[in-house]
Amino acid sequence: MIKFQNSSSFNNKTRFVLIEDVDLLNVNSVNALLKSLEEPNNNFSFILTHNSNKTVLETLKSRCIEFKVNLKNQFVENIVNSYFSENVYDQISLDFKNYYHNPVFLINLSNYFNENNLDIQNFSIEDLLYEITINPSHLKDEFILSNLNLFIELYFYKNINAHKKNIFKAKEYFLKKLSNVKKYNLDIETFFLEFKDLLK
Repeated sequence: MIKFQNSSSFNNKTRFVLIEDVDLLNVNSVNALLKSLEEPNNNFSFILTHNSNKTVLETLKSRCIEFKVNLKNQFVENIVNSYFSENVYDQISLDFKNYYHNPVFLINLSNYFNENNLDIQNFSIEDLLYEITINPSHLKDEFILSNLNLFIELYFYKNINAHKKNIFKAKEYFLKKLSNVKKYNLDIETFFLEFKDLLK
């Protein structure tokens, strides 16, 4: 990349480097990238992409101009169906589809359901969270672990109208507790035992 950045271009045209999934870069990789970002050559730009559900290191983010891109549902549907070569999008429960979800999330969700022989069409967010509480092996899955916050938020947003008074306190309580579980490496199964009572 450094060699490409330092080489000259034909007619001095603008050149770009596209780096996908920068949220997956470790600290050393980010530090190496920062040197190139801070002193770019003329007519040279970087395009960095990341999953909106994940965070990017602040040192990297502070040197970028951020553009938030949301695909229309039609494009998300087309991408998901093209990936599977069949109409999978319509089979996914509405509980898991909203304006902010990207095609990758829905593709990974579908793959997860297929791998675990779960019925994606009739499985609600409550069913998924209950499945996690009774079968802790799901908590070893990278997709589930990386999206736990999202699943819990989806549950609370779905039930917000039914239990307006207590739902905000419960949401705040469980998301803070989950944050502490991750931060202090606490037992996540204990967390879901308590969450199971809420699902009942």
